[in-house]
Amino acid sequence: MPPTTDRQTRVLMGGKGLFLRLMQQARTWFHHRIRRGDGDNSKPDWQFTVGDVTTQFVLEKITSEETGEAGYIERRTTVIPDAKDIMLTEKILQKLQQYTEQLEDMFCCPVDFEFGVDGQGELFVFQCRPVTRLPGSTQFSAPAPSRPLAEGTMVSEGCCSGVVLVVSEPVSAEQIPPGAIVFAEHASDWMLAPDILQRVGGFVFRLGGTNDHVAITLRQAGIPCLVADTQYCDALTQASEQQVTLVAGSFVGSPGAYLLVGDRSAYWQANSTASGLDIISSPITSLAEPPDFTRVDDGFGWLNRQNNRLLDYFHADRLISHCLGPGRSKAVSMSANRSTLLQQLDMEIQQLQKDLELFVSGYQHFLGLAVGFEPDAIPSEVQPFTEELQHLEKRWGYLKDAIANQQSKVVLPLAGEGELPARRTNFRQWLRDCHAE
Repeated sequence: MPPTTDRQTRVLMGGKGLFLRLMQQARTWFHHRIRRGDGDNSKPDWQFTVGDVTTQFVLEKITSEETGEAGYIERRTTVIPDAKDIMLTEKILQKLQQYTEQLEDMFCCPVDFEFGVDGQGELFVFQCRPVTRLPGSTQFSAPAPSRPLAEGTMVSEGCCSGVVLVVSEPVSAEQIPPGAIVFAEHASDWMLAPDILQRVGGFVFRLGGTNDHVAITLRQAGIPCLVADTQYCDALTQASEQQVTLVAGSFVGSPGAYLLVGDRSAYWQANSTASGLDIISSPITSLAEPPDFTRVDDGFGWLNRQNNRLLDYFHADRLISHCLGPGRSKAVSMSANRSTLLQQLDMEIQQLQKDLELFVSGYQHFLGLAVGFEPDAIPSEVQPFTEELQHLEKRWGYLKDAIANQQSKVVLPLAGEGELPARRTNFRQWLRDCHAE
C-alpha cells in the first residue's frame, strides 16, 4: 500500500523544463516550474505559481473491524489551502530534479511520473511512464479560423468532425456515435480505454491540463482535444446535438485549437501536414552506379547524379534528418519503434559512407580521364583539382572516423529490442551527440 499523502502531484520533464502540477481540478493550479540550466552543473531556476485549488484528495488509513486488515481510502475535502502548505521544499525540489534526470537516463527519453509527499516530508514515486508524444506534429498552411464557436487551449492536435455528445458520467463505447466529439467538464480515466478512443473523434473539456497523462495519451492516439475554459458553456449551448469540427495545431506558425460549426474537416485536412516518424521515407536500397565511365561528359553526368544521391540522404523526410535534426531526435527517443528506427539509421549511415567513398573514387577516376596515361605530365588546368583531391581524401578519412565515433554514441544505446535502452546512458548527452557536427 502507498503511504498516506498530504499532496499528490505529477511531474513532466523534457529538454530543459520540469513542470509540476497538482492533480486537483481548478482554473489555475498551484504549480512549480523548474527550468534546468544549459550546463550539466548549472543550478535550476525554480518558480512557484499560486493557484485557486479548493478541492483536495487525502488518503486515509482504514482498518476493517471484522478482519483487522488495513487499507486506504481516498476522500475529497473542500478547503482553501494556504500557499505555504502547497509549496514544496527546496530539498524536495532537488530530489525531484535528481529523480527525473535518473529516470530520463533509464528510459533515454522524456518521462512523466507521479509522486507524493507524506506528512514527514518524505518523497515517494508512485509510477513513471515514458512520454510518447510532444506537441508540434500538425501544421496547417491556412490561417486560424475566424468566428469559431470556441477558441481554447490546445491539448492534442488534429482535425475531426462529428456530432456532439455531452457526458457527465462514464458511458460504454456502444453509446458513443462513431467519430463523436465528446464534451465533458474534465477528463476521466474511463475516456482513455482503448475501445472508447477507437470511437471518439475528439474531446472538448471545460478544465484540463496540457502535460498530464490524458494529454500525452490523446496526442499518442492522434485525437484532438481542446480546453474551452470560460467559453465551454456557450460553446456547448450552440453546438448541442449538431455536427461540429474540432481543429487543433499550428496555423501558419501560431498554435491554437478551435471548435467550428458544421463539417469543415475536408478543408482543414487538405491544408494540413503531419510531421512525424510515420511518414519517413524508406531507406535507400538501390545500388549506386559504378564509376566506369570512359568519356568526360559521361563522368560529369555521373558526378552530378551521385551528388544528388548524397544530398537525398539529408532531405527533410529522410531518417537522418528526423533522427539528427534539432528537436527531432527527442521524437525518435519517444517512439515505440525507436529500436527499429535506430537500426535503420545505422544502415542508412553505413550506406551513406559507401556512397561518399564511391563519390571520391569516381572523382579521382574523372580527373584521371584528363591526365590520361601520363600521370607525370598533368596538365596545368587539372593540377589544382588533383591537389584538391588529396585534401578531399584526407578530410574524408577524418570524416569516417567522426562518423564511426558518433554512430556508436547515437545508435547503440537504443539498439536493443526491449523497452529500456540496451545500456544505461545520459539522455541529455545523447541529445547533444545527435546534434553534434
